[in-house]
Amino acid sequence: MTLGSRRLVRFSTKAGVAAGLLAVLAAGLSAGLAAPVGATGAATPVAGSWNDASNHSLQLAGSLEGGFTVSAASSWTISKICTVPAGTLLERYSPLGGSKYEIRWLNVWVPMNPDAPGAKCEFVFDGGPATVTITATAQSLAITGCSGDACALTGTKLTRAGAPPPTTTKPATTATPETGKLVISLLGMPNRYGTDANHDGLIDMLTTPQQVSPAEWTAKIYVHRPNSDCDAGATYSWTIDGRAAALEPSTTACVYTYAHFVGLGKHKVTVAATNGSRQEAGSGTVTLKDFLIVGLGDSNGSGEGNPDNPGASVSWVDPRCDRSHWSYQAQTAAVLEHASDDTSVTFVHLACSGASIETGLLGSYRGINDPGASAAAIFPQVDQLQALIEGARTAGVTWRTPDAVIISIGVNDMHFGDIVTQCVWKTACFNSKGLRGAKPGETVDHALTRWLAELPSRYKKLATKLAALKIPADRIYITQYFDSLRNEKGAICNPLIGADHPGWSFTKTEAEWAATDFLVPLNKAVAATAKYGWHVVPAPTTFRTRGYCAKPSWIVPIGSSMWNQWDLAGTMHANLYGHQAERLAVLAALKRNGVDGTP
Repeated sequence: MTLGSRRLVRFSTKAGVAAGLLAVLAAGLSAGLAAPVGATGAATPVAGSWNDASNHSLQLAGSLEGGFTVSAASSWTISKICTVPAGTLLERYSPLGGSKYEIRWLNVWVPMNPDAPGAKCEFVFDGGPATVTITATAQSLAITGCSGDACALTGTKLTRAGAPPPTTTKPATTATPETGKLVISLLGMPNRYGTDANHDGLIDMLTTPQQVSPAEWTAKIYVHRPNSDCDAGATYSWTIDGRAAALEPSTTACVYTYAHFVGLGKHKVTVAATNGSRQEAGSGTVTLKDFLIVGLGDSNGSGEGNPDNPGASVSWVDPRCDRSHWSYQAQTAAVLEHASDDTSVTFVHLACSGASIETGLLGSYRGINDPGASAAAIFPQVDQLQALIEGARTAGVTWRTPDAVIISIGVNDMHFGDIVTQCVWKTACFNSKGLRGAKPGETVDHALTRWLAELPSRYKKLATKLAALKIPADRIYITQYFDSLRNEKGAICNPLIGADHPGWSFTKTEAEWAATDFLVPLNKAVAATAKYGWHVVPAPTTFRTRGYCAKPSWIVPIGSSMWNQWDLAGTMHANLYGHQAERLAVLAALKRNGVDGTP
């Protein structure tokens, strides 16, 4: 399967994520999970319709013990726009005994374009492994315990159609009323990442201080009695932080939107309701939270090899940098955005293909696609970040410290692209001369040794600059580089490049040298940045069986790069599956430090 034949979903609604979890849960049972059986020993039937808390429906046939499948092609939808074909096996798993199962692959069916009615669905590898505990009765199927990469599944539940509705349909109360009979709850904040306001088919980027740190924030408020009753016929009057405020009613009873909260954090909300002779009042505190996530670095961070729209009409959110919202940094922000209605995400996407520490992060850069004299150089990424977060002060907005700065950098300081090119065209490239950027008469191996020796001092400069921006070191996450040199058995490719492109040659000997003399010492240098207080995120070990020559591979081959973006720049970079694996690693690191979107 070439890179262009599958695309990662661009989530546009939180309902889509809920339905995605519904599919995953059903998938976890689709090959036949153990469940309680009756006194007669008969299999537990599952034929019929099942619903999740958002009333997304799944039509099933079969039994838990015997295995079951989707039985009607039109039965399961995401907001009525995504259909799973009948007979689809949604997941592979390994039984661990009892009610425990290890999920190894999650093939989640998702819409290609959620904004287009009738859009087709495709499956996407979405992580694992994870150990889950599944309980089943005649009326419900539920994941009650989970450990591993896919633990967002915990709490997912299906209920047989016609059974009592799930108890999770009511909005969760996020604040205890301080006075009166009415309760004020934060129902959610609108998405800030993943929108396409100008309808150009590309996710909107935040490029100004006012966009990154708006003076006013929007949130939805739910007002109800302590027993969750809602008086849809009442007239409500509001104050926000002690001032009278006009809230906009929504199509849902007792849900109101306010678009003028000044700043994030806690806000005092007071409401009075009148319905004829009946009067009620209440007050509460709602907390508005937004994660500010920043992506810095090179082609791995930019998403090189994975255009936003591939093919003949290739497009990027930034064509000068081959910057895409399929990169692991962007995917991380997307998952956090959709993890909870109670938080939103502001994502600043600055990584640029070809960037190094000196040229790109700390110094200006022309970009991987230099437009020539018609355009000025790109400002250093760290300077761009400084302008965005400090510029908010001039707009009268409180300074915002990033919650996470995700960095991929160092490989271009080692002249990665030049070395790959040299090894394709030169025999025993490590002993060859004439490498671009090397000293006259210097071999590739000697030049690489010199650059590796210089790398720690460059990381120190970067750490000093980020510290000067008052970004706490424990909010910086630097990712190590994945191993792209091995086949599905974990052996070095023989050859690395050649079989798919006659006339080119990157031999096994050269690949072995690249592993021991390039990749290993580079990742050691990345790991050493932990001394600055940064979080070092190891590359997923699963790459060691998903290299360039592996079947399947998580690396963009020459042909796919030419097909998807009409140049060779994407070659040897992670494809969509690889970026999803990197995303899972970063999300796990963020979660350990409290950045996980949990309400």
